[in-house]
Amino acid sequence: MELTQDKADAFARIPLTYLRLEDPNHIMHLLNDDGDVLLPRELHPIFYGCFDWHSAVHGYWLLATGYWLLAAAALRASLSPLTVSEGDR
Repeated sequence: MELTQDKADAFARIPLTYLRLEDPNHIMHLLNDDGDVLLPRELHPIFYGCFDWHSAVHGYWLLATGYWLLAAAALRASLSPLTVSEGDR
């Protein structure tokens, strides 16, 4: 399957919708005292969205991978006219 801009946009909408939603949130966190009771965004400042931390990590991975793949494809396309083919060497 080729990753087109339309497909990447559709995939990106999923985590972009949920990565900053704090509730509901399923926290697996060991409490040793009252100071350990924190909000999800305080426990994991980047990965607090989604229902759980693990899903948030996957959402960020999806966004980063899509960005990397499309940026790499755009770079290849922009460099393509500048490359020398085997027949021109």
